[in-house]
Amino acid sequence: MGGIVGRLLHEFSVTITVAILISGFVSLTLTPMLGSRFLKYEPKERHGRLYRALEGGFSGVTRAYDVTLQRVLRHPFATVVFAFAMLCGTVYLFLTMPTGFIPSQDTGFIQGATLASQDISFESMASISAPWATSSSTIPMSSRSEPSPATATRVSSSP
Repeated sequence: MGGIVGRLLHEFSVTITVAILISGFVSLTLTPMLGSRFLKYEPKERHGRLYRALEGGFSGVTRAYDVTLQRVLRHPFATVVFAFAMLCGTVYLFLTMPTGFIPSQDTGFIQGATLASQDISFESMASISAPWATSSSTIPMSSRSEPSPATATRVSSSP
């Protein structure tokens, strides 16, 4: 990926890649070894209510998966048609959805903030903000037909 987006995301992608590789190494080496050391099989152990309830839920999900899998395997042509339709839909959305980290054109939006202390009254804040709001309405519009928002005024505490 080139340009500004590529430069911004390059370090992030390297970090994620290294984290995934380290996680894979740990999950294939350290986790099984620690599991063999700390987890012992005790067949005479009686399980509690929470375990039995969760196990029943897991068994229900497994049964539902088995039923749907059997149904899909009985209708292979419909499954392939559905998978192809999903693929076509994914490609269509990939090609038509707008993408981009930084917009490539002017959005016509200017944002401003008016800061004051917390003990200022509404009338005083309105009188301070009024010149900025009226001056922003004189900004020339672009060739677009719809009006663009010129300013947004916000009251917050001063640092």
